[in-house]
Amino acid sequence: VSNFGDSTLQNIPLNYILNGVTYRDTLQGPLMKDSSIVFTFSDSINAITNSLNSFEVNAILAQDQFLTNNSILQNFRVLSNGFVNLPNSENFDSNILCATTTNCGGTTCNLNSIWQNMPNNSADDFDMRVNQGGTASQNTGPTGDHTSGNGRYIYAEASNNCYEVSSHVVSNCIDLTNTISPELDFWYHMFGANTGSLHVDIYSEGSWIKDFVPSIEGNQGSSWINQKVDLSQLNGKTVTIRLRVVTGSFWASDIAIDDISLTDIAVGIEENRMTDNVKIYPNPSNGLIQIEMDQLPNKDFIVYDLNGRVIKRFKATSRNFNVDLSSLNKGIYFITLEDYSIREKLILH
Repeated sequence: VSNFGDSTLQNIPLNYILNGVTYRDTLQGPLMKDSSIVFTFSDSINAITNSLNSFEVNAILAQDQFLTNNSILQNFRVLSNGFVNLPNSENFDSNILCATTTNCGGTTCNLNSIWQNMPNNSADDFDMRVNQGGTASQNTGPTGDHTSGNGRYIYAEASNNCYEVSSHVVSNCIDLTNTISPELDFWYHMFGANTGSLHVDIYSEGSWIKDFVPSIEGNQGSSWINQKVDLSQLNGKTVTIRLRVVTGSFWASDIAIDDISLTDIAVGIEENRMTDNVKIYPNPSNGLIQIEMDQLPNKDFIVYDLNGRVIKRFKATSRNFNVDLSSLNKGIYFITLEDYSIREKLILH
């Protein structure tokens, strides 16, 4: 509370109104001229989760001659799933399929994830849909998910006048207070003659940083494409990430997103991919991975954790074989051939 007047103030009536309920208090003072005081109300906020909360604060002083700066009005939304610690990954396979009806904001799609669709017609215009297989329109959108082609992903359905409007998928609060080199990694599919744009926004310290990295614009072809976002400049903060999709000028502008991961890479551990002679997939994985090689090596494969500890050793049984790592905890590991300096990051979710 600031005093811009020419006299000292005392016993200033204050109130805050939360969702129509008024809570009253008094700033005893003294509040000297040209000075400010941080005031804490005796009543705490009891906000409604997963709903828009209307919040207003007022200073009510009878002799005040300038009333236009006496109120603060702020609407806010409380997300339900709390804080997110790294690592975290989401492939949407456990999410319930949503109708791909071409009704734009007429469909609500609730995501079972740290990622949430924002309410239609208030925070954004329409929801991203959970889908499997192709989208509702030809010549736009993917034919399947990023990894197997049979899994699930989320996408923006642009048909039936859902043109040049936005859909926001927002994360819960992400704790970067103890991170070293945090990174956002996801796959996107932007295929169609009228494709719009995809944006990554970051909420930090009270405001949105729009287009934290350059936006992706227009038709990018019929393949899934990987996007990595370095979050290192946000170390020590708690942030929220928004993936903001804007449809194009006509129906051929479906945009899809899959396999979102949040990781923190420890300093001093190389993250170089295996050579083209050795392929490991899927990655991220539920623990069941496939390894393909041009020739059978005589060395062991070794799995390390982020601290450089050996977690598992195994030999190749053929040039194309399966490995079950599902007994390991979810997180980030590195896999290499013994006596080789090249390591590949493996994410288990």
